[in-house]
Parts: sequence; C-alpha cells; structure tokens
Amino acid sequence: MSFAQILDLLRNRGEMLISGEVEPLMAEFVFPLPIYLPGRRIVLTSTKQARPYCEVVRTALCDRGVVALRPRVTAMELPRGGRFRVWVDWYELALPVQGTRLTSAVYFMKSGAAGPLTEMISYESPSMPEVCARVEDLMLSA
Repeated sequence: MSFAQILDLLRNRGEMLISGEVEPLMAEFVFPLPIYLPGRRIVLTSTKQARPYCEVVRTALCDRGVVALRPRVTAMELPRGGRFRVWVDWYELALPVQGTRLTSAVYFMKSGAAGPLTEMISYESPSMPEVCARVEDLMLSA
C-alpha cells in the first residue's frame, strides 16, 4: 500500500467520524482493538463496544467546533509479514480557529483483502485529555 493510499484511507476515516458514519468505520478495525492513551489502556472487544466510543470522541470534537480532521502521515513502516505501523498527526480544524488542536497517534495495521485494517492504536499526544475519563467510564459501564 502506498503512502498516498494510506493518506486517503485516513482522510476518509476522519470524514466518516466527523459525519457520524460509524458503521463503515467499524469495518476498518480488527477486534479486539487495544487503544493506548497516556497512562491507560482500553480494549474495544466488538463493534458494539466501539460504537459508543466513537460517539464519545465525535461528540467531544463537535462540541469544540471541529469541522474537519486532516491527517498528516509523518512516517510509515515497510510491511513485514503483512503488518506495518503508521505515525499520524491529526489536525482537528475547528471554528473558531482557537479550537484547533493536534493529536499524534501510531496505527498498527495489517493488510486485508479490502485494504488495511487497524489492529491497535497508540495515542502519543491526545488533544482531548478530558475525553480519556469519559472513555474510561464508558468502558466500565459496558
């Protein structure tokens, strides 16, 4: 998979999240899906658990006035055994512009029949630390 194809894939994922198209987004993940946040780890075991997680993130973004997510791929590992990592900076474009923030993440991916699938996400610097507690509460109530 080329750099441009990965960038297109991530751009598409950002658009799906902001527009609330959670179902097609779920098809691009492998479950269980570990997500590492600074100081904590959550594991989404199924699409049933991932839907509310995506909604919490989407709501927080929309509440801040984020209108678009723009990925910038900073590095991409050469695949080994069909697996590779992608380092991404997500620019959260907001109105007003003061709400614009940056999130850095590493995506652990594998090649799939229909394209790359995400097996794990590690947020190196999440833009919304306030969401971490909400996500943890959501996981405990599941």
